[in-house]
Amino acid sequence: KLNHDNVGCHFTSRGEIEIDKLGKPIILDIPSPELRFQGSLISASNITFPYPHSATKVLKDVSPMIHPGDRAGLVGKDWEGKPTLVKLLTGTGELVPKKGSIERHPRLRLGYFDQHSVEALTSTEVASTSAVRYFLDTLQSASLSIDVDESAARACLGSFGLHGRTAVNPISTLSGGQKVRLALAIVVYPASNLLVPDEVATYLDKDTIVALIQALRKHTGAVLLVSHDRHFVRCVIESEHAVPRLGDSDGESDEGSDEDDDTGQSGKGTVYAVGPKGRLKPLSGGMDDYAVVIEKQMRKLGLA
Repeated sequence: KLNHDNVGCHFTSRGEIEIDKLGKPIILDIPSPELRFQGSLISASNITFPYPHSATKVLKDVSPMIHPGDRAGLVGKDWEGKPTLVKLLTGTGELVPKKGSIERHPRLRLGYFDQHSVEALTSTEVASTSAVRYFLDTLQSASLSIDVDESAARACLGSFGLHGRTAVNPISTLSGGQKVRLALAIVVYPASNLLVPDEVATYLDKDTIVALIQALRKHTGAVLLVSHDRHFVRCVIESEHAVPRLGDSDGESDEGSDEDDDTGQSGKGTVYAVGPKGRLKPLSGGMDDYAVVIEKQMRKLGLA
């Protein structure tokens, strides 16, 4: 505070600092599948896929397999085949392997999020549609035929931060982050036994990323994660804490300091490097191994 009797002087050595109160933590609700069954969700055998009109192979003799409850992360440079592999495995595109075979369980229910999930919300065709109406129309469409009423839609959207008038206002009034949450809510609502978030962290703020990490860790279905965000992959696939715990700086954790972050699937999943030369390689050391690969590449380029 200023001392008005002595201009330029203060009663205290430091000015007062107002600290904003922390907002309410974001909690995302991702429904888990009710039943688990025997056998793999997706099984690929020696699949090869070349670039169109080229002898260069995007994927060469790769044989990934995904079982119920698995955690798998795909990492690698752009243009090395991550989106191609995902589309081949999930059957979401019109791609067919040049060689090899892919089998999908007849009870596979897929929840696939990619950039097109968000781009669909920027179309002028849906600009005047409300988030609730779009949620219902999409899930009740002929391609999905999900049984959902307005009450359930509002509850799901509310868990993703789309409350009250936000849920009934035109989609054109939603912010970029709110559109991502709407798209993500639609993807996860049907209780998929395989979730495929493709670069979802790119579109989200820090608090929502932490909430999504915790929700994915609690999800009992399988997760196939594609991301350039190393921390995101470490947390979802390798069970690293989303928020550093008290004592982490000296190597000791404070038990119970982050209860929500500690719940969910136990054990680590597998991180796979896609490429180069069409290979799919499991990394025994996970993201630590991948970090070493990146550092070597940067040194070769004179960037480290």
